[in-house]
Amino acid sequence: LSFSSSGKSKARKIAHTPSGRIFSEHMVTGNGVVISLQSTPTKDKEVKVSDSPHRMKFKTIDTNGNEVLEPLHADESSKVCDFEYTVTKTDIQKRMGVSRPCPQKKLCNNVSGYDYLVAIGAELKDIERRFIHIPHRQAFSQGGAQDSSNVDPASTAGSNYATLFEVEEPIRKMLFEGAHGIPPVKSVHVKGKVVYAATKNVPFKMVYTLHWGENSSLEVTIDPLNFRGPTMKENQAAVLAWAIAMDKEFPAPKKLDLDSGDEDEKPIGPSCKS
Repeated sequence: LSFSSSGKSKARKIAHTPSGRIFSEHMVTGNGVVISLQSTPTKDKEVKVSDSPHRMKFKTIDTNGNEVLEPLHADESSKVCDFEYTVTKTDIQKRMGVSRPCPQKKLCNNVSGYDYLVAIGAELKDIERRFIHIPHRQAFSQGGAQDSSNVDPASTAGSNYATLFEVEEPIRKMLFEGAHGIPPVKSVHVKGKVVYAATKNVPFKMVYTLHWGENSSLEVTIDPLNFRGPTMKENQAAVLAWAIAMDKEFPAPKKLDLDSGDEDEKPIGPSCKS
């Protein structure tokens, strides 16, 4: 499978050996989502969150004492929060039609994600409140607890949609549908981490690594401060990614243009000025 791209969306080739097995791969979509595939466990690799014009900016003071707007960064001093959970088909079925016992705002001292970001210097004057969320680490619909240990202070609606499309939907499909004649798996184990920004107490990136079977995994890096949501074709790319990860003997290579420019391919989320 290979991905072609144009414009701001970036994609790297997903390569195969003659037998069709994956040996080197990861792709970066326009909203900063990084999807990595690996047929065998590998050492952790640091993946840089893309420098997208859709990333949130914060008020900071430069070396001359002037107030400027800049995107955040992470470094060796950044706080890292690890989390881990397992999802089964039964976990999802039990949550179908079940409402959350309380809103996320209540878990964060009744401070909304929007108000929290404004308080720490985010530039949100052109952004509606509905485009800022308080994110779960493990989705409530997939067995996640509705408590303070399972949420982070704030993220964009675009990154929430990215998590839905690139993390939660692949988990659901693996448990309920399988892929290309491969039966559904019994469980998906997720190892994740939240890397906070170096200078602000807000998530800079969230990394999910989905594990199933003996040596299959899919890693997705989410940019919580990126306003741009995924397009439908980027969602299709993610579906192909997990299908490849489930079936290492994938059929003949296919191509998918991640940035077609079609009117129906506008990303989810607000129009943000760069």
